[in-house]
Amino acid sequence: MPRTTIAAQSYAGAYPALPITPGAADVIFTATDDPTDRETPLVDGKTVIHAYNSDSVARTITIGSQVDTYNRVGDITAYSVAAGKTAHFGPFKTLGWALAGKLNIDVSSPLLRLAVITLP
Repeated sequence: MPRTTIAAQSYAGAYPALPITPGAADVIFTATDDPTDRETPLVDGKTVIHAYNSDSVARTITIGSQVDTYNRVGDITAYSVAAGKTAHFGPFKTLGWALAGKLNIDVSSPLLRLAVITLP
């Protein structure tokens, strides 16, 4: 089954359009019916992952790395996010993380919701 692509969001930056309209600064997390195998486009040094655990028990996230020019890999493996907490990862570099321009993200439950941010 193909991975579900999580669309990236962006911050308004240092000089947002004023006045900021309601909802314009909200961070949107994936829906709870979203599958557990996900991916997102990776922008070198600007892609950040927020993982919010909406469940009542701890859930895990794994972010897959790729072999870099030094023949290293460095997966973030089964990082536990406590119930009701948010964990933050990145920003990620293309070298060592991107597979065909995308970052692979696996979660142990759809209740571990993701928001991908591309930094300005």
